[in-house]
Amino acid sequence: MPPTLSHHQAIALLKRQAERAQQIETLRFDDPSVEAWENSTINLLNQTFGQPNGEMHKNTKDFAYAQGGPLYVNMSDHQTQANHVTKTKQTEKPLTQNSSE
Repeated sequence: MPPTLSHHQAIALLKRQAERAQQIETLRFDDPSVEAWENSTINLLNQTFGQPNGEMHKNTKDFAYAQGGPLYVNMSDHQTQANHVTKTKQTEKPLTQNSSE
C-alpha cells in the first residue's frame, strides 16, 4: 500500500503527534488516551510511509514495538509507569525526526 498523505500533510500531523507525546507521558499507563494516541500514531505512520507488501514500514514497526524497559510478570504499577514514560519519550524523538525530513 502506498503512502496516502502528501509530504506537507504528514509533516504537520507528525509534529502534532510528537507534541501530544509530552501530554501522554504525564498520563497513567492504563489511561485510555494512551492507547488511543498510540493507535492514531500507528495509523498516521501507515498513511505517511505506506505499507510495503502489506506490512508495516520500518518506521511504523519501530514505533509500534518500542519498549520502555523490561517486562515481567507481576510488575508493579510504579515500574509499569516508568516504562510508559520511557517508551513515550523514545517514540517522540523519531516522530520529530520524521517530520523534519
